[in-house]
Amino acid sequence: MNVKRLIPRRVKALYRRLRRRLRAWALSRLGAIDAELLASYFNEALESYSMVDYRGKVVVDIGADWGSSCMYFLARDASKVIAFDTVRPHLPLRHVEWHGKWNGERVPGDILKVDCEGCECNADPSLFFSYPVAFVAVHKFAPCYSELSARLAESCRKVFTSADGLEEMYLCENKEKKKS
Repeated sequence: MNVKRLIPRRVKALYRRLRRRLRAWALSRLGAIDAELLASYFNEALESYSMVDYRGKVVVDIGADWGSSCMYFLARDASKVIAFDTVRPHLPLRHVEWHGKWNGERVPGDILKVDCEGCECNADPSLFFSYPVAFVAVHKFAPCYSELSARLAESCRKVFTSADGLEEMYLCENKEKKKS
């Protein structure tokens, strides 16, 4: 193995990683949004959430982060988004009702979206089926991954898997609730 070739590669990789972290730190200090991150959120939204009609619906957004999914739902004519997240700053969007940490209980609405890096384990899975439509992200690092993904796979459709394979999004439709 040629050691001279290996060292520059490691140095370049370290430099790129350090540069990414510095950029993320600077953007967070400025309260700015990273364009690459924004694009990845919208890619996920387009692949996951596009098969549902949001017109006039109230969307409960658990894991709203800084508001990217809220913007998507509002752009698709949702009447209101009830958003939960501990991340700040939140985008000041009309028709978005911001809340802090979600306690795992049902929030009145028409569509549920849960994507909060592990909090899916805090909810009773029957909650996901109490909405006419629910999007549930299951993360491979979550302690409930095997059990919850198996349960969702039985009665929901997997509509998205992240590029790194660490997140799966399921679409659960309750036919009886959808009619009413």
